[in-house]
Amino acid sequence: MDQLDRDLEWPTDARLALGDWVLDPVQHRLLKLAPLKREALEQEQVFKLEKRLVRVLLALARAPRQTCSKQQLLDAAWPGKVVSDDTLSVAISQLRKILGCDPKQPKYIETISGYG
Repeated sequence: MDQLDRDLEWPTDARLALGDWVLDPVQHRLLKLAPLKREALEQEQVFKLEKRLVRVLLALARAPRQTCSKQQLLDAAWPGKVVSDDTLSVAISQLRKILGCDPKQPKYIETISGYG
């Protein structure tokens, strides 16, 4: 376990609410909730995420309504590694696809041009 994983350790029952979604960072899962019941929808609405996607999502969730720089997100998801901005763009694109987030009308992840 690297230092970032230790920093991101959560109690085994901890989950993070993100609008209509719940992130389970321990199990690397993202669950879509039924609108009124607040319980997971059908099995196809549970997504297993790669660790790097969990890290990006956690970095964004820890700074709600704040702007995170590319470097902050790169450091969160790929600590100590040299990766291109394109790698981050692909990760953000994958998260948007899972979340059903349109970059032109963002609900969860918004790109601010010219920042970082």
